[in-house]
Amino acid sequence: MAGGPDSSFCVRNRRRKKGKDVIDDQGVAMYYDDFAACRETGESRDIQELIQQRDKLLSDNPDLVKTQEEIDRMLSTTFDPVLRLEILFMLISDKIDEMRSIFEEVLDLARHVAAE
Repeated sequence: MAGGPDSSFCVRNRRRKKGKDVIDDQGVAMYYDDFAACRETGESRDIQELIQQRDKLLSDNPDLVKTQEEIDRMLSTTFDPVLRLEILFMLISDKIDEMRSIFEEVLDLARHVAAE
């Protein structure tokens, strides 16, 4: 992972270990992309644009703020990128199941109305 203003990720106090970026925290090496540090040190334009798009989506759809807070809360304690993706997959799967359940209820109501 290359550093600098044009890199995909900005990581503070990083070093390379076995080809991966890690941060040492009191003797514990963590794989970590520190987006807060990126804001302080100049993150890539792509990341800035994605954050702006997310913020606009949230301002246009305030009902999504609670979901974003849930995502932020769950990801805030997870530094491993693979685990972060697994958490996102789990959250997306839960939302899809919730939408499927609601859709089935709507279909049942529509069938009931159509039968009358």
